[in-house]
Amino acid sequence: MKKLDKNSLAGILIVISIILAFSCKKKPSLPVITTANITSITQTTASSGGNVTSDGGAEVTVKGVCWGITPKPIIANSKTNDGTGIGSFTSNLEGLTPNTLYYVRAYAINSAGTTFGNEISFTTSSYPKWVATQDYYNETEPLNSIVTELYGSNYRIADWNDLVNYSQTHDISAWADSIGMLKSSSYGFLVTRDGSHYWSGNRHYWIDRHDGVVPYNWLVHATINNHFIDLGSWYSIKLRLLCYRIN
Repeated sequence: MKKLDKNSLAGILIVISIILAFSCKKKPSLPVITTANITSITQTTASSGGNVTSDGGAEVTVKGVCWGITPKPIIANSKTNDGTGIGSFTSNLEGLTPNTLYYVRAYAINSAGTTFGNEISFTTSSYPKWVATQDYYNETEPLNSIVTELYGSNYRIADWNDLVNYSQTHDISAWADSIGMLKSSSYGFLVTRDGSHYWSGNRHYWIDRHDGVVPYNWLVHATINNHFIDLGSWYSIKLRLLCYRIN
């Protein structure tokens, strides 16, 4: 049997070392990630994020959060893409539905696959029952269409009867403060009564806060809490619209 010379033996040892090095190399594992708490919740948006604490031995190529209306959401659901690598990140959830329960998980992807963080749930905010427009409108404008365009089909111009019914179970003074209705005709609102915009001719219904003292030139059609708020009518007026959510 022919003996190996020193150079051949050294070469064989190098090859064996290389084979052993590759065969013993640890395969990458899934990343490790946690889900951040939900903050800044509105009717249609929220904020979350996560923290990749380990890349599992392979680069994290995508990280973000995914969400849905059923538990254990996956990246086939709605998701964000918030960068690569380890470390914390912030995610913005958009296009949500008001008053809806959502489930959220952070996710991270490397060559070993996709991993998910802990699951967090939250409920989006409801639209308020009452909304006052920021802009002022003439009583002759298409007010119903304006309300729908601004707030959607769930809203309409508030009716006097809505307010009467509400006052029977709520503090109407606190309501007036919350909606920005001060004691001045500049802070009154256009409304309807029994679904009608007008009392007579082109005299549009509107409400004003009087705190029990009615101005001498005011025609009162109806009152709440002994003239705390009064229903009147007038023409050629420009006021904000009081809007009411119907469901």
